[in-house]
Amino acid sequence: MSKKKTNNRYSNILNFETEEKEYKEYFEGKSTKYSGYTAWKKHILECLKKIKSIEEYNDLKHHCSIGKQWTKDTPQLLVTAIGLFLPIYLANIFVIDNIFLNSVIVIGILIFSVILLLRLAKDEMLKGYFYQDLTEIIVDNEKEIINDIELRIAEEEKQKARNDTINYTHFVSVAGLVFNNKDEILLIKSPRRGWEYPGGMVEPGETLQEALIREIKEETGVDVRIIGFVGVCKNIEKDVVNIDFTCEYVGGELTRSDESIDVQWIKREDALNMVTFPLTRKRLENMLMSSDKVNCFSFKREPFEILIEENYDVVRK
Repeated sequence: MSKKKTNNRYSNILNFETEEKEYKEYFEGKSTKYSGYTAWKKHILECLKKIKSIEEYNDLKHHCSIGKQWTKDTPQLLVTAIGLFLPIYLANIFVIDNIFLNSVIVIGILIFSVILLLRLAKDEMLKGYFYQDLTEIIVDNEKEIINDIELRIAEEEKQKARNDTINYTHFVSVAGLVFNNKDEILLIKSPRRGWEYPGGMVEPGETLQEALIREIKEETGVDVRIIGFVGVCKNIEKDVVNIDFTCEYVGGELTRSDESIDVQWIKREDALNMVTFPLTRKRLENMLMSSDKVNCFSFKREPFEILIEENYDVVRK
């Protein structure tokens, strides 16, 4: 027999079967995953960040509010179930003449019924409490959840419009190596390339400086001031021009993003050992080099190959 699947519609947000089981363990004090209600609530709020639209949010809220009704319906379930067993008790009275035997059977059935119903009531009431707490979290945090959804949708639409309007032959990206007052450098861990410095594409209408400051803020959460120009390189296969700067930390707390699964201050001497992506490592070497020259190279990315490289003096006439 195939295992019955439940709540597939919301599986990208919450696995209700697993969450309900873990909630019951937490409720009964048997959970090894959650130390208390606050920890469980924090976990649920993280899951709710996966909601993709207002419609999906409203559907999920409605589903949870229906599940909450179990709490109210359980007493009625008990009364109904007991009513169903009454005919059995009455049948024994009229069929069996032995009063003692009849009493034993009736009492036995009654005890069994009560145990069964209490077990059923406990399970269903815990299920009701689960949905009740889940609904309260969803409703109490509705403003934040909807705001997060709207911001995400707006960013997706902005990105789509950006992709639709960019038809240039060349693309420009900027990157910055950020230093703090301890001479540590700021690295992010990309889901695709591993450890690297922050940066990204320059949007239409942006200056290079605005793009760099924005990208660093989005990927790391910190504010910076640009202090130096390192060099420029070009991917000749995709016609992408990369421009590298150095920056100093001004303020802000380290914050992860979709493009940075980790953000850390790293000792200067440890940075190159952490960066393994060939192009990123090459550009980082240039950024870390103390030089009054500007580095310029062109490359192929896969496999990585430098086609031409020069270091130029800054000449003014």
